[in-house]
Amino acid sequence: MDDICHDKEEHWMSVSDLMTILMMVFLLITILKIKLSSEEQSVDINLKNYEQIKKELSNFIYQENKLYSDLEKEFVNDFGKWNATLNRDNLTISFNKEKIMFRKSSYLLKDEYKDILQDFFPRYVKILKKNKNIIQEVRIQGHTSSEWKGTTSYKEAYFENMGLSQNRAKAVLEYSMKLPKVEKNWQWIKSNITANGLSSSKLKMRTILDEQVEDSIRSRRVEFKVLTKTKQLVNKIKKISQQKEEK
Repeated sequence: MDDICHDKEEHWMSVSDLMTILMMVFLLITILKIKLSSEEQSVDINLKNYEQIKKELSNFIYQENKLYSDLEKEFVNDFGKWNATLNRDNLTISFNKEKIMFRKSSYLLKDEYKDILQDFFPRYVKILKKNKNIIQEVRIQGHTSSEWKGTTSYKEAYFENMGLSQNRAKAVLEYSMKLPKVEKNWQWIKSNITANGLSSSKLKMRTILDEQVEDSIRSRRVEFKVLTKTKQLVNKIKKISQQKEEK
């Protein structure tokens, strides 16, 4: 599993600790700026609200780490047989082998992938619901290579693949949402999980003779990506800081 380090615990601690430290340093600097601005310009700043935002952000970072830990613990023994990986940095589970998911240039699900989704999706939703307070959106993303048979125009190939990737993401979501085991969570899934086709915009690359070239096989994949509310809070803090500096 490429995205899960062999020295798992050491990698996990370094990433989470670094994220927390960087966030706290940013918050400290921003708060100091606001305090100074208040003293110099006699601006009325509600530091209680600001402190509340800081606490929320710290809590969200903790919950992000917990969500990653829950996903890894639940699926670590399945990733190999599913040809799937979990990326810590963007909380994304990628299914990486097109030939067990779809026929070439088709969005119809193969029986093998249906079996995987029957096992994966109900367990995935259960973990998401347990961590729903920090979730902004969950995206099922279809990805393709840049190739398209019968055309030499990269622009035409891109738009042909856009349709294919969107249809694949939609097919995965539709099949998953109709599973009996997730029926009780229908409304939550409908409100929080979307299907998105990205064509060849996020290609996987490999190195050949010191040059980066497209890895067309790995580029054809389906991803389940969790977007959390942490970034919203960071942007809110930046906005408050900018507003105070402009006064």
